[in-house]
Amino acid sequence: MLGGGLLWRAQREPPLAANAILITIDTLRPDRMSLYGYQQNTTPQLGQFFAGSAFTNARSTAPCTLPAVKQFLTGRLDMGGATLAQTLQGEGFETAAVVSQHWFVSDPLYRSGFDYWDPQADGERDHYGLSTRRGDAVTARALRWLDSDRDKDRRFFLWVHYFDPHDPYDPPMDERHFSLGIDRYIHGDRRAAQIRSMESEAKWFMVDWIFDDADRDALSRLYDDEVRFVDRQVGDLLDELENRGLLESTAIVFGADHGERLGEEGVWDHCYSLHDLELRVPLAIRMPGPAKPLELDSAVSTLDFYPTLLDALDAPEPGSLDGESLLRPIKRGATLSSFNAQVAVADGNLKLYLDCTEAGCAPGSLVRPGGLSVFDERPVTAASAPGEVDRLAAEARELDSQLSRAIELAKREFEALHSLGYIQ
Repeated sequence: MLGGGLLWRAQREPPLAANAILITIDTLRPDRMSLYGYQQNTTPQLGQFFAGSAFTNARSTAPCTLPAVKQFLTGRLDMGGATLAQTLQGEGFETAAVVSQHWFVSDPLYRSGFDYWDPQADGERDHYGLSTRRGDAVTARALRWLDSDRDKDRRFFLWVHYFDPHDPYDPPMDERHFSLGIDRYIHGDRRAAQIRSMESEAKWFMVDWIFDDADRDALSRLYDDEVRFVDRQVGDLLDELENRGLLESTAIVFGADHGERLGEEGVWDHCYSLHDLELRVPLAIRMPGPAKPLELDSAVSTLDFYPTLLDALDAPEPGSLDGESLLRPIKRGATLSSFNAQVAVADGNLKLYLDCTEAGCAPGSLVRPGGLSVFDERPVTAASAPGEVDRLAAEARELDSQLSRAIELAKREFEALHSLGYIQ
């Protein structure tokens, strides 16, 4: 028996990658990326690097940073168990995080398991408390850790999080391509619009009536320039990984925490609903060596970051995760997202909203989200799609353990976000 075990180990295939990097970008919509067919060339670097490896039907678990990031770091909707960094730390990996997000210092979960933790400093905030650590600084700090601070004899896991596309939309003046010449909202600060109507008690992200068409166009162009700017910073990081010979041994997973509303239906911002504008995210994978076949049109989730990276590194999975490795055939037929008292179960073509109470969930509206550039969520009637409500409700029941946790989490996180002032 002992000899057989040694023979098995000798014949076992090596891991796909020695190291792993998770790159996430805050508030990034896939339909505003040329990688996904957007007409403006906003992501030339990401488009070149991830050509042929971008998933077209990826959703976040939540429309808000706090729950969404906790969920992909733990791989679970209830945010329980060991984080990805803790698991890899236990396997002997050196772990590091370089992040730009003002909320990541609010909860120890975000830094759990990281040997090296580099969040923004107190001085890297604007007068609203939002992060001012730009993408170029994030890339520089990540490279500094790779060059100077890590133990080069150990395998590593690095998480890099960029904040730039988040409001206020304020790309550097010398990086403005699509918004060049725009003289309104020059700092991209839509909060300032409330000054026009100080008597209004409306939420600042529901002030579409304040903006005219030129305002909306300006803010949209500024957002595109934020995306173009962060694309260059991620591209610089990837180029430097190649220059250091690290790409040939490193798995790269790329994604976002959630999307963004850009004035559609009178709403700006995120953390508002389970609309696909807020849930759809980019997700792409690059492995060392020959390209692996990937199921790029399958319904995938940010929960899949964790098991995918474990699979690439040949690291054991800690207990039960809610995601799947995207390097293998995908078994799940739908994804779950939650916010407040609502859960959404979605496949590639349809999304069913479940209205939830303490007694359980009941099917609500059925919508057809459309493609990556069509987010109008057209209602679907039972007559036009017979059996689809029952089918997606059955998918939800198949994910029963996840669903019950999503319901409890949605309520708990909504209350926490409200107490922090993240939502009103």
